[in-house]
Formats: sequence, structure tokens, C-alpha cells
Amino acid sequence: MSSERKTTESKKYNAWSVVSRQNRRQSNEQVKQTEKKNIYQHQQRTIESLLQKMAKMKMNNAKLKLDNAELKAEIKTSDKLLVEFSHKVEMVEKKLLVEEKTMENIQAKEVSIIKRSLDFLKKLSFFVERDGFHVGLFGSLVRRVAEPRSRTIEEHERFMTEFEKSDMDVCVFSCSGENPPNLAKIMQQMEEMGMIVELVVSSYKQFIPISGQDITEHMKLSLNFKGTKFELDLFNRKLTSNFFGGRDFSCNLLQIDGHNGSLVLPEKFKHPFEMLDILLEIGTKITYPLFPVSGSIRSTQISRKVSKMLKRQEKLVANGYKIFPKLIGSTFSTSGESCCICYDTSSDKINAGKEVPEYFIAGCLCSNGRNLCSECFEHLLDIRDFRCPGCRQSLQIYSEKEDENEESKLLIPEIIHLSISEANDEDIIPVNWLNVVSDISDNAMNEYFSARNGIPIYESGDSVWPPQLE
Repeated sequence: MSSERKTTESKKYNAWSVVSRQNRRQSNEQVKQTEKKNIYQHQQRTIESLLQKMAKMKMNNAKLKLDNAELKAEIKTSDKLLVEFSHKVEMVEKKLLVEEKTMENIQAKEVSIIKRSLDFLKKLSFFVERDGFHVGLFGSLVRRVAEPRSRTIEEHERFMTEFEKSDMDVCVFSCSGENPPNLAKIMQQMEEMGMIVELVVSSYKQFIPISGQDITEHMKLSLNFKGTKFELDLFNRKLTSNFFGGRDFSCNLLQIDGHNGSLVLPEKFKHPFEMLDILLEIGTKITYPLFPVSGSIRSTQISRKVSKMLKRQEKLVANGYKIFPKLIGSTFSTSGESCCICYDTSSDKINAGKEVPEYFIAGCLCSNGRNLCSECFEHLLDIRDFRCPGCRQSLQIYSEKEDENEESKLLIPEIIHLSISEANDEDIIPVNWLNVVSDISDNAMNEYFSARNGIPIYESGDSVWPPQLE
């Protein structure tokens, strides 16, 4: 009995041991699985954390790049603003009055460059006087001598630039009108004698009148005189010759008569005190046009002549002159739009080797009229069609109109009385007082004026008026 019980207990123990070992194995496996799961979760969290860090770093890098780009843009903008500011400061400095010493230097430089031109003219005058000829001068050089000298760097730079681009308008003439000078021969002799070098004639024309006499020569040339290059328009006619026709602007009217060296005006403009008016205008750089400022266009000759005046107008503006009224020019060369007739733009014509005048008159103020190319414009004139192709109005020469200001008109009422005493407003003398007192004696005159001023105008005795010097 006891052995059976022991056997039963032994079997129970063994069964328990098996169950216990199985439970322990399952527990170990669960622990291992839990550990694996924990490790995996930890790895997942680590990866997610790394990914988050990488995304954050990527975001930070993108933001940093954006910040760098914005910073570079700001730096670039700042640099641009700094350059613009420096340029503005430089421009302002140029416009400001310079120091006295600097002003003296730039003015002396301008006087020096003008004197070089005068030296050449004196040498030319001395050379032709041997044959009884004289040298006259007109145009921009006479004007520049009378102009005020520059007081700012900007004015000085403008003067030097425009002076280099200008030429001298010179006449070599005979006072008698007989045997006009041979311009080519004069220039050739001066070059052979070594007075000038690098002589280049770019244009030579002869103008023959209907009578067949008095041929006018015109030479465009350049030369070097004492190391300075000069551009000349040379004529063999007097300044007063009808050959020169109409003038362009009032500031260019001044002439130097080579016969007596005097400063003169063309005969047509010789009015009382006109010379002083012109000198005053030049001194303030104000001028007005002398060519027709309005009227119908009936020939290509008129259109070209006025267009040439338009070019001179722009030169004067570049020299700092105020002009009124100003001619209104075509916009074809600057608008970039096509001509309303040929549909070519200015670039198309330039690429085709055609000349596109930068300054040409506006035949009409409508959009098509102002953008009409000179080639088509002249074709209209050649076929006698004097109407704008756009609005069909008559082709005209246009200029700016002055604004009418009623307040600026000065109305002077009819003068009835004149007062000669500020101290006593009641003492009024009639306008014809001179007639009243003209035959009065000296004492009566004293009595007449003493009542008003308290001071006699004639002394008593045998005084003589006006006083005589001993």
C-alpha cells in the first residue's frame, strides 16, 4: 500500500515537473518574444527619431538655404542701392558749386581750349590777308565765347563733351566780291608750309547760281593745328551773303566781321539794342528759334531743312539751353513701333542698310503721324499727298505752344497825373507840367519847386545853369 502511494506520488511529481518545465519554457519564450518585441519597438522608435531628426535637419537646411538666398538677395539689393546712392551723391556733387580753386581750374581749362581755336583763326586770317582776303566767323564758337563759364563739374563735363563734337563755321572772303578765294588752294598751301597737318577733306561742294557767276564753295574738313584737331565748315562767301539764307536760333546770330574784327549781327536782325538782348540771352542760356515754327509742309526741302533745325535744337538742349517754342519731332526712331505705311521698324531699316534720322519733324501729332518714318514721309511729299496717312489731316510743322497766363498780363491804365513828392501826396502835378513851367523865370521855378521840396533849384544872383567849370 505504501509502495503504491509512493509510486502515485512519484508519478504526480513527475507530471508536475513536466508541466513546470513546460511552463518555464513557455515563460522563457514569452520573455524572449517580449524582449525581441521591445528591442524592435526600441529600434523603430530610434529610427523614427532619426528620421524626425533628419527631416528637421533637412528643414533647417532648406530654411538656412532660403535664409542664405534672402541674405544674398538683401546683400545684392543693398549693394545696388549703395551703388545708386553713390551715383546720386556723385551727381549731386557734380551739380553743386565747386570750390573756388576748382572753379578757377575748370574755367581756365575751358578758356584755354577756346583760345586754341582763336589761335588757329588768327593764323588763318594772317595767312589769307596777304592776298587781300579776310576771315569771318559765325556759329557756335562765337556763342561759346559769350557763354558763362562753368561753375559745376556737371556743367564743365557737358561743355567739354559738346565742344569736342562741334565744328567751326568760317568764311574766307573778299570785300570787293571779285576773285573769290580758292579754299582748296589755301588749305593746300598751309599744309605745304607746315602750318597744319593731317588735313582731311570729307566733303567739297560748289553752288552755282542761275547767273552762272559767283560760285560758292563749301568744304567740310578736319586738320591738326599745334597738336589740336579741328573740324571746319569753310565757305568762300561773306557772312552777309544771301547764300546763308535764314538763321536757326537767336543765340547763333553773333558774327565776327573779319574785315574790321567787330562783333556784328546779320543785316536782317540789326535792331536797336538787339545785340545786348542776344548777349543777355546767351548769358542766361535762353534762346528762341528763328525758323518757321508752324505752317504747312509742301516739299521735301522744307521738311529736311526744318529737321536739320530740330537736330540743332537738340544740340542746344544738350548744351544746357532753354528753348521756347521747341519743335516737335518724330518718335519713329525711338518708339520701336512700325511705320504706318511700310510697317518697318527703325531696326528693320537699319538692318537693311537704310539711314534712319534720329531727329526728324513730326508731320502730324496723331500716333501714326508721329511714328511715320522719314522715307515714307518724303515719299508722300514727292507724290504731292500732303495729308497724314492716319487721320488724313494736312501735314504741318508743329511746335510747343506757350501756356496763356492771364495773371501775367500787365495792364497799364491811362496816366492822368504824376506825383513828384512822396512826402506830400496832395501835391499833384499835371502831366503837361513841363509845358506850364517851360517859360517861367528862375525865381518862379524856385517858388514852384520850393513849395513842394523846400529846396530851390536855382541859386540867387547871376548864376549860370548848368554850372561852368573854371
